[in-house]
Amino acid sequence: MSAPSPAARAAVKALLKVEEGGFSNLVFKKAAGSLPEGRDRAFASALFYGALERQLTLEGLLDPYLKKGTSGLDPQVRAVLETGLYRALYMSAPAAAAVSDSVEICRSLGRSSAAGLVNAVLRRAIEGAGRRMAELEDWQRISVCPVLLRQLREDYGGDAEGICEAFFERRPDCLRVNTLKTTSRELAEALGPLAGEDCPLENALFAKGGYINTPAFSDGWFHVVGLPAQLAAMALDPKPGQRVLDLCAAPGGKTMVLAQLMQDRGEILALDRSEHRLELLRRNARRLGIHCVTTAAADSSGDLSELGLFQRVLCDAPCSGYGEIAKKPELRYRDPELSAGLPELQLQLLCQGAKRVAKGGRLVYSTCTILKRENHQVCREFLQRNPGFSSIPVETPPGACVEDGDFALFLPGKWGNEGFYIATFERMC
Repeated sequence: MSAPSPAARAAVKALLKVEEGGFSNLVFKKAAGSLPEGRDRAFASALFYGALERQLTLEGLLDPYLKKGTSGLDPQVRAVLETGLYRALYMSAPAAAAVSDSVEICRSLGRSSAAGLVNAVLRRAIEGAGRRMAELEDWQRISVCPVLLRQLREDYGGDAEGICEAFFERRPDCLRVNTLKTTSRELAEALGPLAGEDCPLENALFAKGGYINTPAFSDGWFHVVGLPAQLAAMALDPKPGQRVLDLCAAPGGKTMVLAQLMQDRGEILALDRSEHRLELLRRNARRLGIHCVTTAAADSSGDLSELGLFQRVLCDAPCSGYGEIAKKPELRYRDPELSAGLPELQLQLLCQGAKRVAKGGRLVYSTCTILKRENHQVCREFLQRNPGFSSIPVETPPGACVEDGDFALFLPGKWGNEGFYIATFERMC
């Protein structure tokens, strides 16, 4: 009897915590905390995130060999089976090694009575995977909630499956260069081998893991924010000395871009309901050496008249988040009906933000989802209710997005692997 792989065991424990409602990035950080940096942690990460994003596929391959299917299993046994099958099918692990290690992990978790079941089911599932894969339903094959796939088909027709497949792609993180302190070239030199491939956006860099442990991070030379999110801040086109309102701002990725575009001159008022999240924003501003940002805990959907008027207002609205599936695979399994009330809130936030825009000023609406009811439909309804505003085209790099009139829709696989939406409005009267 050999000791189970600590990395694989950490992946199993993290998978269990997600099932209990945890966020994937947080539970993995805790579960893998004792693993050394390097191969073990990288293996645990690949196994955990891979098994999580392929969960419905794995369950579909395992179900025929279980009397009550995977839903009738103890959660720990189910997680062991899923990670074991993933190792054999997607990580090129020898079947015998994946099975034997899964059996030992099962025992180490206090489920020795299920060791025989794990051994038998995994062997049969690995052997029959090729045949069984062809029998899976579409939602099982691409591992998304069937209701979500139906919604995406309503929005995008035959492109829906391709959109879901694109979320499996792994892309490097994107760093925004803090132009108040350095340049892209200096940052790339400071990061050395951690700097990734060329980025199609000025003052942005792709980077490999480990950048948070560099002097460049502690010295405030960059912060992490996705490419489309940077474009949302750029679409606002803030000028030095202007007064800017950032609704639902925390944790502040776009807020920091706004401050840099303004050369840290003027006023940015960042609102958010969460004081804890606002503290994250303030901490980031201090690290970056930004002084023009002030914060206030407030519900941005309420009356904001006491704040006065602003030349620029950013409304990055709460949303279903389906554009972030590549980074948060647990979103694959969230039923979109749970967020059916969001468009009403989003429209309310956008209309409240519009009241704070001075004549000739600009308003930007953005979300990190790809559902049309939270994007196109909200923006069209906003224009109908607010005739004093007109839409203006969003400037984006060639091929970066799908145009939706003047608005910009970013789909995974088109430009990076994030889904995002940006709409820009100008107050005419």
